[in-house]
Amino acid sequence: MPWRLGSCVGRAYELLRQDVQDHVRFAQSQFQYRYLRFHGLFHDDMKVAIRMADGSVRFQFHHVAQIFDFLLSVGIKPFVELGPMPQTMASGTTTFFYWHMNVTPPERWEEWELLIDAFMKFIISEYGHDEIQEWCFEVWNEPNLSAFWTGSFHDYMRLYEISCNTIKSHSLNLKVGGPATAETGWIDEFLEACHIRSLPVDFVSTHLYPQNEWLVYPEPGTNPYSRGEFFSERIIDTNRNLKNSYYPSASMFLTEWNSLSATNPEHVDWFANHSIDSIESAACIVRNMIKLDHHADGLFWWVITDVFEEAGIPQSLYSGTYGFLNRTGKPKASYWAFKFLKMLSGPILDKQIINRYCGYCATKEAQSTRVILWNDTPKEFEDSSWSDTITFKTSETILGSMMTVRPLHGSGFETWEQMGRPQNPTQVQRLAIESSCYPDSTVIDSSCVKFTLYPGEIAFIEIAPYYDNYIPKELLSDSSNSWNAGLGTVRE
Repeated sequence: MPWRLGSCVGRAYELLRQDVQDHVRFAQSQFQYRYLRFHGLFHDDMKVAIRMADGSVRFQFHHVAQIFDFLLSVGIKPFVELGPMPQTMASGTTTFFYWHMNVTPPERWEEWELLIDAFMKFIISEYGHDEIQEWCFEVWNEPNLSAFWTGSFHDYMRLYEISCNTIKSHSLNLKVGGPATAETGWIDEFLEACHIRSLPVDFVSTHLYPQNEWLVYPEPGTNPYSRGEFFSERIIDTNRNLKNSYYPSASMFLTEWNSLSATNPEHVDWFANHSIDSIESAACIVRNMIKLDHHADGLFWWVITDVFEEAGIPQSLYSGTYGFLNRTGKPKASYWAFKFLKMLSGPILDKQIINRYCGYCATKEAQSTRVILWNDTPKEFEDSSWSDTITFKTSETILGSMMTVRPLHGSGFETWEQMGRPQNPTQVQRLAIESSCYPDSTVIDSSCVKFTLYPGEIAFIEIAPYYDNYIPKELLSDSSNSWNAGLGTVRE
């Protein structure tokens, strides 16, 4: 599945924190990502660019190496986002986010070339050509948004050309791409400009979120997509257009996405949107990942952990921050969506969409049949529950399990909300919230399974033959009776 190619954390400096490393290590143990992407590699807190007294600029990469060493130690390769602009090299002082990433073009373009060349020499020396040929190098982040790039499209193409040519001068096998735009923007223009300049494009990257629907089509009646279909259909269209472009062999990566959603243009919120914390995130993930399985090469969830500094690191357990783990590392409903998807192994037996927003996907592996179910009906719709029965065709005696993620069971946000959203929950409150972070589980001993899912909820069923019976411990040794007798005898 494309979502397993990679995930993200907020920025490079966060990866020097123990809690972020712990959360990444846990996520990697569960999902075995190939790549991790993040902002801020050349930010001033990484101390990469140093202006000397004579006016020259020199480069150092100690913090960079610490981060790359950690990622490689847990089996993840860097998906290198080239940016932001070191302040000493910048043409302006415009910054974004709590941590002040500089978003201006370089004052001297030749210094950007020197930075990229020094960076490439360092990582080749440190990790070797064979290793870094497996990495990806993405030029900048969302240059089509003024928040992230004060330059023009022409300026971005100059940045891409310098970066691409410098990287490829070290090896033509190194993978370079862009434009890393928001809302799938600039892709046609980028590919046209690269073709004119004879520039290679190994991958096309872009970003999209469900709530972008209201920004792209804010006026009633202008949206060509059915409600809730914008996100997946826009990605399918983008991938189709890429295959018909000058670069049909380029990979298609959505290097940022998550389940942030809204019910209308006034509710679009990037910094305190609790749709990302709540149960509705689960079904959004499952439905879209099942649908997009063959329509992208990589789908990078933004981000693993709520230890995330775009607006300052949150202090509350739930804050509308993007992680599938909250700030203490406890799983949200979004985590269970990915966990269920990973457990859905084996060839697909059947896949059905019910009333557009509900559905199931069934697989078969060895003697086990597995089914994932979802109800992603928009919460503003009425009569939105889904009740049905799944019948498994088998003549064998079966034993199965069903796990359901719903409010208070696999989604701790609703427990926290019922408590009044405590900023500093007591020890007992924390225990209650944590216990509600895990799915409801039931044992199945019938081939007919009835279920009801409300909006946002997901379920996972596994059915297997009943043959792996318990072996009583006393059968493991002929000495159990004498042991019991001896242990029960007390000397006077």
